[in-house]
Amino acid sequence: MEQRKAWKRVLTIVLTSTKLKKSFTFGANYLKGKDDLAIKATINKFMSTLKDTCVVEIDNLTHNEITQIIMGEFYNLQIWAGYEKGNINKVFDGGVLYLSNRLNDDKTTTLIILGASQLVAKYGQSRINLTLNSGINLYSAINFICRRAGIQNSNVSTQFKKVFLEEVMNVNDNTGTWLDKLVSSNTSYIINSDSILENTFSIFDSAVSNSRVISLKNSDILLTGGFPRLTNEGLELTLLPTFNFICGDIVKIDNSILDISVTSQQEISKNYGAYFSQKGEYMITEMIYILQNRGPSFNLKLNCKNRDRISAYIGGK
Repeated sequence: MEQRKAWKRVLTIVLTSTKLKKSFTFGANYLKGKDDLAIKATINKFMSTLKDTCVVEIDNLTHNEITQIIMGEFYNLQIWAGYEKGNINKVFDGGVLYLSNRLNDDKTTTLIILGASQLVAKYGQSRINLTLNSGINLYSAINFICRRAGIQNSNVSTQFKKVFLEEVMNVNDNTGTWLDKLVSSNTSYIINSDSILENTFSIFDSAVSNSRVISLKNSDILLTGGFPRLTNEGLELTLLPTFNFICGDIVKIDNSILDISVTSQQEISKNYGAYFSQKGEYMITEMIYILQNRGPSFNLKLNCKNRDRISAYIGGK
């Protein structure tokens, strides 16, 4: 008889303290002889510098364990997800904004961790006061402001070396806010603060950049929630968390499996053709992870826009 392989989930939370130079790792076999912890992580990522967030809930921790985390200032947060004997990817790398606990009974409690991107958690408090003029190129300006904020690992596309600032700019914001304003002033600039690829943030021009193009087979798409759906908001599809996508990536899919059904009177007058890509190429603008090591959910939802029309959706002059 043929033996079927079972996909066993891996969901690991790593909290690191720079104060104590040590880490807490929560996942399978957290403590020898103790039942696995019940972990839930909800992660939201956007094409923005300020919006990335996550909420982690860990059940069955003792009051003593939570006290050690709080007193030790374990404020660096990583989340890893995948399957045993398969790809296990880092799906979040940021910092802790707030820790709280919910009492369950006399012996155990739930640790609730609110997290944000490194750009917000680590560098979001530093204000910068300086003036930039049209004699400096945009590439140098972004790198200079990041260095002033202590960010050494920014990923600024080299295409900006040839782009000059159009007018004198006074910078009296923190780094994330200034970058967000810069992107909103140009319809084709794209930015994300996702640190899973070892950069605090990435910025590039979608009009000329070659983004990563990931071809998805029909077998890669999770059809339990329905076929990929095309609406006036763009393309929505659900996947298993087996690949490290970032906002700005291009996903290429077979248009024949798209669901373009009309479910309400309001949708009748909407022209979905404007959101349809003839090439089947769509740029990721939002990502939502819902991960549970014990519960029913373990998936990634992508919201995407037509690659050829992406500048129409981002910012606006």
